[in-house]
Amino acid sequence: MKDSTLIRIALGISFLGLIALALINPDPVSLNTNQLNREVKLTGRVARVGEYEKTIFLKLEHVVTTDITVFKARDLDVRVGDEVVVTGVMEEGKMIAYRIKTSQDLP
Repeated sequence: MKDSTLIRIALGISFLGLIALALINPDPVSLNTNQLNREVKLTGRVARVGEYEKTIFLKLEHVVTTDITVFKARDLDVRVGDEVVVTGVMEEGKMIAYRIKTSQDLP
């Protein structure tokens, strides 16, 4: 066989393999089911902040965008664009956080 024929066959099979992978796992960055209902630590940039009484609602951008609910016991100064480290329990599509470190708290 000619080299050009072998290259075309190899590229075709590679392309079919990539399509098969995309069909098997359409969301490659989804949460692992082992992380659900367990303590998780996320680091990322705050994309949106909402505050209601003693609750803060964050949208955190890291590998994926995650909605986070923080029940604050102290005054937290979290702004859009801040780098934060959030520790909490992951639920389906969101996180309930019990510890948050802002860029001011980090060394």
